[in-house]
Amino acid sequence: MKLFGKKKPEVQELSYEIFGGAKISKMEDSYEVAWKGAHPMSIKFASMPKIKSNVKTEREGDVIRITSQQCKLKVITENGEMKASISEL
Repeated sequence: MKLFGKKKPEVQELSYEIFGGAKISKMEDSYEVAWKGAHPMSIKFASMPKIKSNVKTEREGDVIRITSQQCKLKVITENGEMKASISEL
């Protein structure tokens, strides 16, 4: 007998299409991916997002700029931990 509705799946996956580039900044204890679209967006991760080899990037200290004009950010949440990967569209 169910008491409190549906159980959430243990693995959830979200995708964001990024046009015009993005910026990955290293914070004290996390990494922040920020980009502009219809409205500015940013997401924080505990570990560095994986960047595919075909994505164009520039590094300036603790900041990585993604210069590819069309990218896809895939966010996977598994057991409360968020992981990210960035690839070309």
